Order: sequence, then C-alpha cells, then structure tokens
Amino acid sequence: MSEQNLSTHWADIYADKIIREKGDKEVYTCASGITPSGTVHIGNFREIISVELVVRALRAKGKKVRFIYSWDDYDVFRKVPKNMPQPELLATFLRKPITLVPDTTGRAENYARANELDVEQILPTVGVEPEYLYQAKRYRSSMYAQGMRTALEKREEIRAILDEFRTEPLEADWWPISVFSSFTDKDTTTILDWDGEWNVTYRDDETGQ
Repeated sequence: MSEQNLSTHWADIYADKIIREKGDKEVYTCASGITPSGTVHIGNFREIISVELVVRALRAKGKKVRFIYSWDDYDVFRKVPKNMPQPELLATFLRKPITLVPDTTGRAENYARANELDVEQILPTVGVEPEYLYQAKRYRSSMYAQGMRTALEKREEIRAILDEFRTEPLEADWWPISVFSSFTDKDTTTILDWDGEWNVTYRDDETGQ
C-alpha cells in the first residue's frame, strides 16, 4: 500500500474511485437500505454511515450527490423478534408484507413504519439526512411493473446466470418474481403461468384457490 493510501481516509479513496470509474456526472447517486423487520441496530447504522462518509467525501470534492435510502417495507415478515410486544398477535401476520403488520408498540400506523421512524428521527442528530424511498408504495403504484415484465421475459436468461453461482440448479418451476395472495395477503403462493403480458396465474398454497 502506498504512503498516500495510508494517509488518506478510505472514504476519499472510494470517492476518487467513483469519479475515476463513473466519469464526471451532474449528480452522483449513492444508495443504501434495509428491510425494517425489527429494531434497527448498530450493524445497520454501519451501512448507513459508510455510505454517508462517501457522500461527504464526494461533496468535499465539489460534486453534487444524491443519497437515497431504501426502506424495503414490502418484504415478507418472516420472523417475530423477541423484543416485540404481543408476539402471539404478530405471529399471525407471518409471511405477509411487513407494512400490513400492526405496530404493537402503538407508535405508528404499522410495524414497518415504527421501525423506520426510529432511524429517521435519530439520523439528523448526527448530520445524516438521506432521501428515503418506501418500496411498498412504489410496488403498489406499479412503478416496477415494466421491470417485472422484463424479468419474466428474460426468465431463462436470469435462471442461467443464477445457476452459474449455485451448487444446485434452480427448480424447473422457478420464477423471477413472487406473488402475495389476494386471499390471504401472504407470499405462500405458487406461480402457475404468465400470459406474456401483465397477468400471472397463481395458486394460494394455504387455501388451494
């Protein structure tokens, strides 16, 4: 390692690398994000501050930077954290989007939002103020519909790429999307067919419908 690298902050090194590899841009976009599936902890903060330091390094070099933080709040509620009140109630919402899970602490309109607020309220105290993206809202407004259709069109190509990095190939009935049931709101579904346009046929594995 050169003497310069030893005396240069790692964030400045990465900022220089970004500028060198991406070229001179009007705006540089830096991104981070997590699923707000439980209490956000110091490990999550590490991811936030790592991006923030690169953002600051870019700005110190006179660059305009957009820092987006994605709340993946349309992800599945897979496990009830031990520190949450009313675990029996929360368990009835397993496999549903976490935005449909109630906030048993009584602080917000849903479970995901309560965990998001913990972060959004404390980050400004350390000078971190990203632009938040709420994925549940984006999915429900069909912002990703075209991208999902493209993934369906490229299903076999995507499968081949993923199989290169797997010890076992994907199942023959694998699809590059998942479906929440309109009957139960859960992701316990099996995709049966795609019509080549905008419609997917699926079976609800709990109800058989």
